[in-house]
Amino acid sequence: NVLHMLWIFIVAIVILIIICFAKDSVKQSNDIISQGGMKSKYKTLIDLLQISLGRAKITNESNTALTIYGAGSSGSTAFDIVQTFGKVTIRCYIKNALIGNHQFQWIFDENMDQQIMFNKINNEVNKLLEEQISKFGQI
Repeated sequence: NVLHMLWIFIVAIVILIIICFAKDSVKQSNDIISQGGMKSKYKTLIDLLQISLGRAKITNESNTALTIYGAGSSGSTAFDIVQTFGKVTIRCYIKNALIGNHQFQWIFDENMDQQIMFNKINNEVNKLLEEQISKFGQI
């Protein structure tokens, strides 16, 4: 009987956690929608990333995430911007014939100045590019 009651208690706790998480997810999604969606909320960051990539476009968008993708003759770069409970996670995927494949991830407070976010992202990506280019000079 005690074991049976313990299982019922554990299952009830798991169900309660799932319900709370689902409720929070819906609230977060509704909050972003009320702010005009991801394109509006992160407009400055999106514009800066698109400018830095050249002909980049938003290829996927949901209530809590979007992808910016740009491709050129030697490769492609994609940025995923994902809103998560007070934070924004930005992942960068670089596929390039000359410098290879690279991934980055940054997590910022969702209300952080987007110009500062971009500067950090741009500095780290440019550092990688400079390191890779300097390797060619050593050959």
